[in-house]
Amino acid sequence: MKLKYGSLALAVLCLAGCGKHDTPAATPSTANAPSTTPDTSGSNAAAAQAFADAQKAKEAEHPKADPSVPLANYTQLDQADGPVWLTYIAVSRVSPLPSDEEKLNMFSPKYFNEPDAFKKHDLIASELPPIQQNLKRYADQSYYAIKFGDVAGPNGAISPNIFFSSPYDFNTQSFQFNSAKQCWTMGYANNQNVVLDFSNTGSDECALKVTDVDTAKKIEQLRATAKLGAKGILYFHVDDVKNGNRVMATITHIHIDLYDAPAWDKRAQIFTSFDM
Repeated sequence: MKLKYGSLALAVLCLAGCGKHDTPAATPSTANAPSTTPDTSGSNAAAAQAFADAQKAKEAEHPKADPSVPLANYTQLDQADGPVWLTYIAVSRVSPLPSDEEKLNMFSPKYFNEPDAFKKHDLIASELPPIQQNLKRYADQSYYAIKFGDVAGPNGAISPNIFFSSPYDFNTQSFQFNSAKQCWTMGYANNQNVVLDFSNTGSDECALKVTDVDTAKKIEQLRATAKLGAKGILYFHVDDVKNGNRVMATITHIHIDLYDAPAWDKRAQIFTSFDM
């Protein structure tokens, strides 16, 4: 989607006030931890039960990622129109939803770029319904799949990268990627200032286990000579949206294809694949 976004980044940022702001509670020690069962005795019984019900409802609003969900149930993100899908995910989860005018300005190039007020008004009938349908579709789905390492993707598309800078670890029989044990701390922003944040992902998704010695030797040889390329698919769950424009997500699975040349080299060939 190409349009004169101009102030659209500000339009998205103005939604920050609509997002839910949850402050994580400190984890108490086991010895001093309060009971998780509400005190339903005495004059505070009703209040205690109401509080417990509210906490359960709050937890239900943001279910955690479930790695057992079949990959067939994930939606493959289409980035033909760029990363506008990320804005849809963010907006579909704010409360209350923005006005129809704000939705049209964010998601309709025709509407946003039309200077004539009457023509602009006439566009509402054709432009708003598909926007409403898309918002519902994204609100109803929390599991997505996105390609990584796709250097030939559409202009502006979000394409995370996996790179191997650390040598083979003989103790863990694995290759650490993205330089750190917490390897998904980098955010990926679109041109409407909406950020995809994988920092909820655990360290288990930061190392490639390779037990076969011959395969490990080949990977290490290519890595050491800066010839190793990696492409594949990240499967993730949308956990929450912070401040109206930061999509917090957890990576649940990774499919990695390793190439005998960097990703940008058209001569590169896959020599092995892994599923994490």
